[in-house]
Amino acid sequence: MEDDDYFVRNEALSLFSMGRRKDKRAVEPLIKLLKDKSLRQEAVHALGYLNDSRAVEPLTSILLKDKNWMAREGAAWALKEIKDNRAVGALILALQDNIGKVRSMSAWALQEIADSKALLPLKKAF
Repeated sequence: MEDDDYFVRNEALSLFSMGRRKDKRAVEPLIKLLKDKSLRQEAVHALGYLNDSRAVEPLTSILLKDKNWMAREGAAWALKEIKDNRAVGALILALQDNIGKVRSMSAWALQEIADSKALLPLKKAF
């Protein structure tokens, strides 16, 4: 975490911890933290641990738009944990990502979600 404000860092750490403990009260604040580039990766992973469908839309946005490949890979991992069919379209698009780790994690997420729409794109990608 890069924020110099002790209270911001402390609050973020508390939210990450709540995510790891699957405390659903952390979902909305963690979604807000996704806007902070210095905290985004940690927030993405905490949302994956929470396994809450409220995070699907913001995570798919990160998967498709974030410049940081590690954030995109993390978003694919979190979507794998959430297993919501609404993520299938974004995960299929991510099979074309220029980073292999993002493609692999997206494929794994699609396998976990097990939506029949993903079969042909997975076959073509691999």
